[in-house]
Parts: sequence; structure tokens; C-alpha cells
Amino acid sequence: MLRLLMSICLFVILSVQISSQWNTMHSEIRTDFYTIDFVNKNVGYIGGESKIARTTNGGRYWSTVSSLRGWDILSLKFADQNNGVAVGQRYYVGPGFIVKTTDSGFSWYNAYSGNTTAVNDIFQIGTEGWAVSENGNVFKASPFMGSWQSVLSLPSNLNSVFFINDSIGWTVGWGDLFKTTDGGNNWFEQQTGIDKMCYDIYFQDENRGWIASRNEVLRSTDGGAVWESIPLNSNVLSRTKFVNDTLGFITGIGKIFKTTDGGNNWRMISIPGCSRITDIKFLDEQTGFLVGIFNSLFKTNDGGDTWNSFNLGEYNNLNDIHLADPTHGVAVGENGTILRFVGDLWVSGDSPTMKRLNSVNTLDLSTAIAVGDSGVIIKSTNLYRSWVKKNSGVTVNLNSINFVNYFNGWIVGDKGTLLRSTDSGNSWNPSNTGRSNNLNTIEFINASSGWIGGNDGLILRTTDDGQSWSIHYLNEFSNILKLHFFDSNIGLALSSGGKIHRTENGGSTWTTIYNHPYYEFWDFDFLTSTQGFLCGQNGSVYITNDRGFSWNSSSTPPYLNLHTIFAIENNLIVTAGENGIIQYIEIGENVPVELISFSADVSGTGVALTWSTATEINNHMFVIERKNENKEFRMVGYREGKGTTTDINKYTYLDKDVEKGKYYYRLKQIDYDGSFEYSKEIEIEVKTANNFSLKQNYPNPFNPTTSIEYTVPSSEYVTLKVYDILGNEVAELVNEQKQAGTYEVNFNAGNLSSGLYIYKIQAGTHSQVRKMLLLK
Repeated sequence: MLRLLMSICLFVILSVQISSQWNTMHSEIRTDFYTIDFVNKNVGYIGGESKIARTTNGGRYWSTVSSLRGWDILSLKFADQNNGVAVGQRYYVGPGFIVKTTDSGFSWYNAYSGNTTAVNDIFQIGTEGWAVSENGNVFKASPFMGSWQSVLSLPSNLNSVFFINDSIGWTVGWGDLFKTTDGGNNWFEQQTGIDKMCYDIYFQDENRGWIASRNEVLRSTDGGAVWESIPLNSNVLSRTKFVNDTLGFITGIGKIFKTTDGGNNWRMISIPGCSRITDIKFLDEQTGFLVGIFNSLFKTNDGGDTWNSFNLGEYNNLNDIHLADPTHGVAVGENGTILRFVGDLWVSGDSPTMKRLNSVNTLDLSTAIAVGDSGVIIKSTNLYRSWVKKNSGVTVNLNSINFVNYFNGWIVGDKGTLLRSTDSGNSWNPSNTGRSNNLNTIEFINASSGWIGGNDGLILRTTDDGQSWSIHYLNEFSNILKLHFFDSNIGLALSSGGKIHRTENGGSTWTTIYNHPYYEFWDFDFLTSTQGFLCGQNGSVYITNDRGFSWNSSSTPPYLNLHTIFAIENNLIVTAGENGIIQYIEIGENVPVELISFSADVSGTGVALTWSTATEINNHMFVIERKNENKEFRMVGYREGKGTTTDINKYTYLDKDVEKGKYYYRLKQIDYDGSFEYSKEIEIEVKTANNFSLKQNYPNPFNPTTSIEYTVPSSEYVTLKVYDILGNEVAELVNEQKQAGTYEVNFNAGNLSSGLYIYKIQAGTHSQVRKMLLLK
């Protein structure tokens, strides 16, 4: 937590704190997907709520390559498998963005430096690119991967843009349609004949075009001059795509519409388990994908007649986890799943296999090796991002990997398999164990001394660097799942049936010291010589402080099966398992933190805020809040924090949305765990007023009442209406002549259901639209 202190001489040193509660680092959450694009038949990308995912095998497996907190990726286009541009909006009602990647979506950089509202769509032809935003801005980039510029602003909230070549294109918004014939530099209006939300525009050629709206699709055969309506039974029709001249698709809510005669007739196809569909992409006449809200990801192999659901790979079951330090690590699991931990997020690595991965070992902050079924060995040397296969020389399942140091490592597997590497895992050679049992775990405490555990209670021990192995057994014939040795004599074995066994003579004889009556356990690890952690069935986590003789429950929701647990550097215990769940307990010492200044000045275009920090820890962001006299604070913007740092950092923010009057500002500093603190308030007076404006409602999200403030620069007839996401009018708040000034109106949504709503003001020739979120 960043303590907000105002004296440069004063700082806070927090004492060591131990968390007794498990926190979730990664889990399966409801994610809305908004856009999908394919570079070729193998490489494709999905954008959505705080997430960008990629496939490299034609959609059989999808992995998250970027987790962008608070960013809604509304549309994306890739020029090739490395270079792409994404657009969208931050934090539901926050500012819009245009960002680009040059490394297949793993990292993103600003491509547009100006301010904008939500950027809703992007389109690319060759080296040219266009994008449109909620406030009517049209953006252009040439080349596509270069800097983006705002070309002009159109009098509409724009949802979609489409070009048939580098000169001719269209864009649509709330019943408005505009066309360009000079590459987007100038636009002229065309009439749609409707006054409601238009979600998408698509042209097959210079003449044949389609607009997706509400309960109908519009068709033009003359380049958009005249449109005819074709009714379709869906409240929202979000996307139109044609595969060829005759085969086309329109997406709706839980259904799609298919035509095989160029759009003269449309057949409805229901998609069970899918709610609102947001985008569709076909690779050929048979193979296609669609995405939507609530984790909706579907694929068809028969031209759209039937669809099968997919999950992102990061939500597969995880089998093992290994950390190089508290901020770098890897987890592996079913279907080749790889999750990498770099900084404070778990995101997918680029896996070259669909085989189950059973064990992983990090060698340093960049290098790791994983093993799995059918003899799979894979290695990464670039922060666990991309992985390559290594030759194992076997086809049996490989179950456990252990490196004694950076160069020397061991792997055990089924049918007595034992492999050794002396070159950091680049090559592997077989070693003879003399046994045919399946071997499940291997543990070395130094270069010479190691143990192997297998089925039927088998224990193998070496004291000569693996040159020879002596044979021992547990005190019962159960399968050994994990071994842990404190020294060359004292060790523990975890076996099937929830049992823990202890040896005091290097594994020659064993005694059962713990037997849980109900739960199966799969892994354990020790933080110190006395304190250990055990994980297993139904989210069960147990803690010992006496080397395993007694265990106390520390189980935590959501009670999913936990397959692996790892302790590191006396401060972090991480466990992972079913559905991609990763949880942790952290024992750590915070560092001194300090805010050393916070000031405000009136500039020519607004109020300029400046603040500086001397130190920060786990600082996610600063939210800037403002209030007028006798009113409540409301959010006006934010700045990303620096995480944890001891460097001095300076922040600035320009609040342009101000009128004449006295204002108060404060900072809300938010940690990554959601905890927050406020700074002191500062006061500033603005003596000149700006022009027409519609401000963000406050509070937002709200339940059930909120207030909306607007300003008109001259006497105008004003209407202020509220619509649901389908475009239905649900409330009329203002409908009268208003003199120049600033007004505030209250909106009570007590009779409405939770969801996203749109409010629109019309004052003479001025109009503006904003979003608000009702949460009950």
C-alpha cells in the first residue's frame, strides 16, 4: 500500500506482516470477447475484456498472450503474425486507446498519443489503416504499423468502419452513415432511413453493402445511396461477414443468420450456450469462429451449421508450478498449457505441444524446462514466453524433472525411465534404474545425493551422482507422489491415500506419521526446516510447523482440486490446480513509501495537476477525483502507477472538462489487491468557462440513482434521454428550452435491470453520448 504522506522528511516503514488468508492470483473468470482476427489458417487472435489470446494451430488451442488490466479490446487487426493494432476503451467509461504490437501480442505500445473516447473499430487494407471512435473521431495510419492521427470528427457516435480499397470506405453510428472516396480525408453523409443504433457495416464490393442494426439488416446495391430493410429476429445484429459472393453470416443474440444466395434469404441457426455474439471470422467456406460475451468461443467445421465450444488454454487443469523468484515462474498442465509469471500477472506461454505437461523446473529468470506425456520435453530461454521441443529418445510419459544446478538435471517417467542432462537440458541421455515401475518424483539435495519415488512404494537412492541406485520401499505398497528431504537422513514421502511417511536413515526404513481420513493429497513443499504446506482434493491446504507430524487446515474457496504447491525464499507459497486456479500466501516486509507533493494550476485549457512520489509499493494506479462546492467527489481520470519502486516519479494530469467555478481535487491510490487510500484535498478556482459538455454520471457504477451534469453555451432546446444497450429508450430526463449554463439532473433506475446503459444529449446542433453501468 502506498501511504500518502505530504512531508518529504516523513516516511513509513511497515513491520513484517504475515497473511493468514489465501489470495487468488489466477482463476477462471467471466470474460467478454469482442473481436477475432486471423492472419492465416493457423495464427489467429481474440480481443476482449482485459485480454488478448492467440492460436498458432488453427484454433485447436488458445492461449492468453496479454492481460491488460482494465482494457476492453473492442477491435484488432494483424498485418502478419507479429505486427498488429488494437483499439478499445479503458475501465468501461474511461478513455479510448490505439496500441500496437510487434511481438505477436505479448507487449503493446501506444500508437496514438492524443485523447479520445472509446475507439470502437479498426480496419486495414494493405499498408493503410482506419479507426473510428465513440465521439465521432476518424483516425488513419499510413503505414498501418506507424503513428495514428486523428483526421477529422464526424457528428455521430461511430461504431464500425469498412473500406473496399485504399480510397472508398464507409462508417456508421447511431442511424448515421458516412462515405469517403479519398481514403478517409473527407466524408459525406448518406441516408440509412432508420434512426437507431447501427452496429456494423460491411461491403462485398463497391456497390453491395450491409448494415447490421436492431431486428433488421439493411442492404444496398448502389454503394450506399439507397438501403432496403430485411427484418431478422434478433434485438442486436452485431456483425456481417461474407465468405464469398453467396455465402454470408450475420451474428445476433445466441444465434446467427446464414445465407447461401447472396443475402436474398437468411436461415437462423441457434448457438446453444452462447449469449450475445460480438464477432465472426471464416477461414474458408467450412471453417469459422465466433466470439461473444461470457467466455463465448465457438468453432464450426461445416460451414456454420453446427458449432463447438472452446475454452482458453489458461483455464485447463494445472499439474505443476515452479518459481525462480517471487516475480518469475511457470505453471504447466493439461493440453500443453503453459502459464508464465512475470511481474504480477500470469499469462500464457507459447506451447509447442498439446500433450499433458506434468512437471516444470525454472533454471533462472528466463530459462525453464517442462516434461509431459509421450516423452515430451520442452525448453524456454526467453522469460518462458516461447518454447521448443527437445529430443527425449522415449515415448513413455515423463512425470517429474529436477535440476541440481543450472547444468545438471534429471527426469523420471513411466516404466522405470530415468534421463539425465549435463548441458542445461539441451540433450538427454538414459540412465539404467533396473526397475520397470512407473517413477513419479525425483529429489536431489546436492550433486551427489538424490532419491526417486515410484509406484508400489518403490524408493531409489543414490549417493554417487546417479552412478548407482539402491532399492528401498515404504512401509506399505502405495504409490509415492512426492519426496522431500531435509538432509541426507531425514525425509518425508507423500503417498496415495492422503498419507505422509518419515525416514530418519536416508530412506532405508519408513514410518507413517500422518493419515488424513477423507482427502487425497498430491503435493507438498517446505518453506523452512519445520514449516510445510500440503495441497489436494477440494481446495484442501494444510500447514505443519513440526516437520510434518501434525497438520492444520488452511483451505480456501473456491475449493477446486489443488495439484501442486511451491514455497520460495521464506515469503511466498503458491498453489495451483483445477481450471487454472493459482493461489498464494505471502509473508513479506514492505518498504518505505512516500507521496512528496500534490499541486494544481489553471492552464489555458483546464486544470493541470502534478504530483510526485519518493517510493511506491504494489501501486496499481492513481484515480483523480474532483468535486464542486457542496457536491461529492467523482472520478475524472487516472494514471497508471509504477508498481514497486524506490525511484522518485512525477505524474501529471490535465483536467479539460471544467467550467467556471471553485473545484477540489484528491488522489485515490489503488493497490493491485484493490485496497486504496486518499490524499489530502487541494483547492483551485477556474475563472473562465468552456463550451458545450456532457459529463460522466456520478456515481458510476450506480444503484439505483445517479446524477448527470451538462453545460450548454447558449439558449438551446435540450433533450436528454437514456437507452438500453439494444437502443430502446428507457427514460427521458430533459425535454425543454434551457438557457446558457450548467445543469444537473438525477436519474433513478430502480425499475431497470443491471447492465450497461447509454445516455444521449441533443442541444441544438450539439450532441454527445456517454455510457453508465447499473449494478444491483
